[in-house]
Amino acid sequence: APAPSSPAKGWGGKRTRRRPLRAVRVRFGPGPLGMRLKENRACGGAVIVTGFAKDSDGNPLQAEASGVVTVGMLLLAVGGEVVFGRKGFDESIQALTQRPRPLEVLLVRSPDRQVVLQEHPSDLLLASIQGHVMVAGFEPVPGLLALAPERVRVGDALLEANGEALTTDGDGLQRLKELSFPAELTVGRGEGFEQRITVRLPRPGKLGVHLGKGMDGVPYIKSFRGVPGPAQQSGGIMAGAVLLQVN
Repeated sequence: APAPSSPAKGWGGKRTRRRPLRAVRVRFGPGPLGMRLKENRACGGAVIVTGFAKDSDGNPLQAEASGVVTVGMLLLAVGGEVVFGRKGFDESIQALTQRPRPLEVLLVRSPDRQVVLQEHPSDLLLASIQGHVMVAGFEPVPGLLALAPERVRVGDALLEANGEALTTDGDGLQRLKELSFPAELTVGRGEGFEQRITVRLPRPGKLGVHLGKGMDGVPYIKSFRGVPGPAQQSGGIMAGAVLLQVN
């Protein structure tokens, strides 16, 4: 059953409610469980589920097949004996492997959140709070056009997107908003756009520019602007969160 919530004081002295931890009870029979386990020192040395093993045919084993054990869960009790906070990693594993079956195991979803980022989180603003590293906020990062190796400049005109002409009227700017990636932009520069540059954008993202209306209704770059970075876009990292582990 869910643990009762209790009020606590949060930021600014406001009262908040702690998130209840929901326990899952699983009964395992003979044979391998298939849980990949690791010691989570950031959570008091708790045993955490980091993944699942398969049998020789590639089928899920007991833990994964149960449908209720998920990556990130913490081992709470084995055979009715609490191991969380009371036993070390080796003792907990010994209890799992050597106790007779059927064996009842209690797991709880970790209050921590694991976030996997494919890019370096250069947008994070960090602060030191009582010996902990806290997320103080986020700062914008350069958009795709500012980072393009073709060195796009303020004043350049955006002539085409994926082979279609761009204008500031009708559906022209909408094409930029709905740009499919990998994308290819044709940029014009100079009088009559005599210099044309092809800009290739291999990965999705925001262009990071303010556009104006130029010659013949063609959009041009008025200025560059920052866009949300990888950490902020992940949706899993919030200002005020404390970083417990990296990799």
